[in-house]
Amino acid sequence: MSRPGLFHDFFDLVRRFERDERGVFVIVFAILAIVLVAAAGAVVDFSSVEQARTRAQLALDSAALGLQPTIYTTGVTPATLKTQAQALVTERLADPTVTVTLGTPTVNTTEGTLGLTAAITRPTAFMNLVGMPSLTARIQATATRKRLNLEVVMVLDNSNSMNQSSRMTNLIAAAKCAQNILFNGDCNSTATTATSTDVKIAIVPFTLAVNVGTGNAGAAWLDRSGANSALTRDNFDSDDNQATAFTGTIDRISTIASMTGMSWGGCVEGRLHDTASSPQRLYDTDDTVPSAGVPYSMFTPYFAPDEPDSGGYNNTYLNDRPASCTNKDRGSWSWTQTRFTCTRNAGSYDSATCDETRTTNSYTQLDQNGTNVSPAATTQPSQIGGNDPSCSTTYTTVSSSGSGSSRRFQIRRDVTCNYSFTDRELQERLCKYNGNAPSGISQASVKGPNGDCPVNPILPLTGTKSSVTSSIDALAPQGGTNIHAGVEWGFRVLSPTAPFTEGLAYSNLTSKVMIVMTDGENTAYQQNNMNGATYYSYYGYPYNARLGDLTSTDADLQAEMDARMLTTCTNAKAAGIAIYTVGLAVSSTSNPTATTQLLEDCSSGAGYAYFPASSSDLVSVFSSIADQLANLRLAK
Repeated sequence: MSRPGLFHDFFDLVRRFERDERGVFVIVFAILAIVLVAAAGAVVDFSSVEQARTRAQLALDSAALGLQPTIYTTGVTPATLKTQAQALVTERLADPTVTVTLGTPTVNTTEGTLGLTAAITRPTAFMNLVGMPSLTARIQATATRKRLNLEVVMVLDNSNSMNQSSRMTNLIAAAKCAQNILFNGDCNSTATTATSTDVKIAIVPFTLAVNVGTGNAGAAWLDRSGANSALTRDNFDSDDNQATAFTGTIDRISTIASMTGMSWGGCVEGRLHDTASSPQRLYDTDDTVPSAGVPYSMFTPYFAPDEPDSGGYNNTYLNDRPASCTNKDRGSWSWTQTRFTCTRNAGSYDSATCDETRTTNSYTQLDQNGTNVSPAATTQPSQIGGNDPSCSTTYTTVSSSGSGSSRRFQIRRDVTCNYSFTDRELQERLCKYNGNAPSGISQASVKGPNGDCPVNPILPLTGTKSSVTSSIDALAPQGGTNIHAGVEWGFRVLSPTAPFTEGLAYSNLTSKVMIVMTDGENTAYQQNNMNGATYYSYYGYPYNARLGDLTSTDADLQAEMDARMLTTCTNAKAAGIAIYTVGLAVSSTSNPTATTQLLEDCSSGAGYAYFPASSSDLVSVFSSIADQLANLRLAK
């Protein structure tokens, strides 16, 4: 038995289900919900990645700026830069959910460019639902700072006090540390050779003077013809007469060389102030180019004269009366005059009471040893050198006759005159240098014509490390302290004009730096003698009045040296030179407050003056200065 109604109902139910749309939306929504959630979450994921990218970009920029100066350092490679940049970015980002992968840095030392690239990866919270577990973004940063030329002169105290407490040993170590940083980027670099085209270093050792180098004996800027007569002729004369001015010429270098075993030591004296010009020119405080047409601008070779043999002078090295001096034998003369028929008693001797027609004269001339000069004098000897000799007169009654008012006397007058050169004439005698050998001194002695001229010469600016090292190693303490002379020549070494021309022109492309180190103060040695001083100096003697009044005290002379030093510092800074000063153990100077102020005022300002108490601190001070100089070598 068939049941057609049952099949009919079933097929009707299927047809009705097929036509029924009431559940379609729920199904579709369920399907679309996944897509909608993923799409909405993508906004959140993309925002999160963008925030991470922004922070990572800042971190990469910072790394590029921080590492760019190191691209010039020996040993730095793209690989080491990558490692350092990776660490810096990770540290700066400080987000463990973000992965930063650095690419290989690009380096261009010619253009001063460091380029960094990186990929950042951040996990997704919502896009992971559609099969995207993370998002990646790329970032890049470029830092460009071209390397400037850097010229550094180290002006270093070589005075005798540097013998104390290992000061010179520590100064040499400090100067080497600075050169290692500047040439090799590391204070402790063991590199022995290096040649740099954009970093140059000079060394200026100073005592009471500065040695410009004996190789400059023929330089056009040295006054060897006596053109600067106001200075070159100082303390020399050719006629044994201090009453007459010396008008001849003197080649100081040749005169020193005329002495057996001696030669010019390489020092020069401070230039004069031209107070007659308008405006006044203070040539020992500036870098005016020397010119033979401007006598005061020329440099005079240093020549400490031989001082008199007696009188306690410090710099005595030649016989005052050598065979080369023609007047050496004229020591004294005597005059005996006998007159007759005088009416007055013995001892009252004049022409009014004596018979002038009956007078006899005899003369005797003796040399320095008391021996008669041959031939014997027949007339009264002329005065030597225009000086009045020292004479004494005695009267002797030879005979008498008569008595009372008719009494007559024969009276003899004996006049003895001793001529001796004055100390000034003995000191200034040019004749004593010709062919004679100094006694008890060597070429490098603190006595002699080169007295207190430092043995070590200036090393001009050079990019050859070995030359700088040799100059530093040769430093040795001797003599007094003249910081002004050191600063003056540090200025001239950096200047692009003569006498030293190794420096580049002043410009924004070149940083010029002077480091001045001293363990003392400007010193003078005033003494109550004809020269006004114990030692010859950069300014001659106080007698020469180049620092002012002959009667000045040490304090007055030092104050003038301080003033000229500050003027020199001011001129150097105005030219574009940065000045660092290092005052070692200033508490031991005669006036610590004044010394500190002097060095601070000379420097380029706050942060440029250092005052280590111990010489063991010099290495850290010079290292700190050299590290700062890296910034002076860069320009955005």
